[in-house]
Amino acid sequence: MYNRFRKRFLMVLNLQHIDLGWLANKLWQSRLILVILVGIEVETILVGQCRYFPASAQAADNTVPILDLRVSDVATDSATITWRTQAATNALLEYGLESGKYFLSVSSPAMVTNHTLRITNPALLIPGLKIYFRVTSADSAGNTVQSADTAVRLKGYPVRIRIIDKADKPLVGATVQLYSDPLAATTDQSGVANFTDVSPGKHLVVAEAGPVEKTGEINVAASLTPQQFDVKIQTGNENIFLTEAMARLGPIGLAILLLSVIVIIIRLRGRGGEIKNAEERLSEAYFEPNSPPATPPLAPLPPVFGSQTSGSLPSSAIPATPQQVDPTVDKGAGSY
Repeated sequence: MYNRFRKRFLMVLNLQHIDLGWLANKLWQSRLILVILVGIEVETILVGQCRYFPASAQAADNTVPILDLRVSDVATDSATITWRTQAATNALLEYGLESGKYFLSVSSPAMVTNHTLRITNPALLIPGLKIYFRVTSADSAGNTVQSADTAVRLKGYPVRIRIIDKADKPLVGATVQLYSDPLAATTDQSGVANFTDVSPGKHLVVAEAGPVEKTGEINVAASLTPQQFDVKIQTGNENIFLTEAMARLGPIGLAILLLSVIVIIIRLRGRGGEIKNAEERLSEAYFEPNSPPATPPLAPLPPVFGSQTSGSLPSSAIPATPQQVDPTVDKGAGSY
């Protein structure tokens, strides 16, 4: 019965060459297509496990990392850059005077895993110059990888800067900076700040010793022999000597010094109280407290005459006023 139904079905459809199982599969897929029309994803139902990945995602899975990026053989006008990749790639080295701004490059089309390129341009590069660079590698599939921005300083000339005070005494622990490309160093026990890889030409020097700052200019020659320059700080500020003393003492010495100062202050305060108490005891022993010594009253004068008790003279004791004598009268007449 099954065969008769199958034959009649195929005759009606004029599809005798089509197997019933294949037709059933088509019907099943058609049913799925109907389900798709009501909102089920085509990719999930029809494709199943076969997912579509864009070319960028496939490239990301196949990215070749840059390994062991190194700088070697640094000279006054060149440097060697080496790196490694896990797969065979070409090589590109870009470099310039600012990070991210590269106007010079060198490349190699060879598809290898170990790469070596050299920074060199005697016409533009000078000793002591700071060079920024990055490397790029690409495999045969077009997958590209690039390093981060990196810097290298070309070999320059050695320079010694000695910081001294007005008495030609070296200042220890002073900070010295060279511009325009900032290089910084600190003076040692001899008051000397050492610099390496300095480019030739004029440089601005900024020296700081404690609160005092001094600027000057030096002219570096193209010589591998160390060049020394003296910078004198004209100041009588004692903080300079304090800075030097602090640098010599170190943290432990400063802690001991601070503790000694605290002990001295405490002892002086205690002795101040003892001196005050001694002064108070001395005052109590020799002076009556709260009242000055009284002045004795003056004694009354004794009487001059008899019963007179007052200090004035009696009227009888006062002589009478002398009488006027007429020189024309003869006192002797009429006396006999």
